[in-house]
Amino acid sequence: MGLEREVLRGSQPDDIINAVFAHVKDGYKFDESCPLTHEDKHYTSDPSLSDQASCLVYVIDANKVQMADDQLSDKRKIIRQRICYKVSTKTCEKNILEGDSCILKLPNEIGQIINANKGEIKWSFTSSSLTFVVQWKNGRNRKTFPDATIESDGSLKLHNVKVSNTGKYTFEAYDNEDKIVANHKKEITVYAKALKPNLTFKCRNGNATLTCETQMKDRRDLTITWFKETELIQSENKANLILTSTQLQKYKQYSCRIQNPVSEAQSDIIQAPCTRGIVRGKNGGFPDNWLMVRAVAVGGVFLLLLFM
Repeated sequence: MGLEREVLRGSQPDDIINAVFAHVKDGYKFDESCPLTHEDKHYTSDPSLSDQASCLVYVIDANKVQMADDQLSDKRKIIRQRICYKVSTKTCEKNILEGDSCILKLPNEIGQIINANKGEIKWSFTSSSLTFVVQWKNGRNRKTFPDATIESDGSLKLHNVKVSNTGKYTFEAYDNEDKIVANHKKEITVYAKALKPNLTFKCRNGNATLTCETQMKDRRDLTITWFKETELIQSENKANLILTSTQLQKYKQYSCRIQNPVSEAQSDIIQAPCTRGIVRGKNGGFPDNWLMVRAVAVGGVFLLLLFM
């Protein structure tokens, strides 16, 4: 069953959206006259991330050539808009990438209390650089903050989070007599996106010191990984990597990667640093056809010696 132009024909936009986000249980038979809702027994309220779709593809019959129907286009537009909204309001995990939007969800037992309660709910946040309080009473936001709003179920939606949003969020629910009926705390950490590091090197006595440089200001929980060609150098987790001339001859390519809990970035590859002009033989000595020129002064006589 696919999309149809008529309102109550074919797959409904709500059913397609529920299927994309894995809210539909296996074996469920769609009903074009009655889309699946969160109250249905076939509805999965907390699906795993691995069950959710990563893309949505429209399949069009290649044997038919026709103008796009406006009603079908409207249905596809609704689906795209609602999916984009859901993706942009994912649940806040413990670690969050700067710039994301997400929702601080409440436990189900608290949601049941405040849904039946007509009192007041409040979210508060305090850190060294940011403080705000968001209040909601009788279904309306009484006190708001530009990047934080309370949803109808009491959850807190954070928009375009910044590193300054790192900290502990406290939820409190009050009844009509201003008594606390529920409370909850949630702590999140917001990290800046990892930037591509710059890999530099210095040469001395045939050895090389490689440095993995980053312009990131936020360096919390930042790790550095080194690679020789495609092989991971397990023992190194620091900005500098010292290589001997023997190591430089064995491995020709080096790179580094920086990583925090939510993102990573890889440097360009450095090709054989500090080896220009060095020629080695089979056993690390001079090659068989190496020509050595040596000038020696003996008893006032100048000798030019050639070694092959």
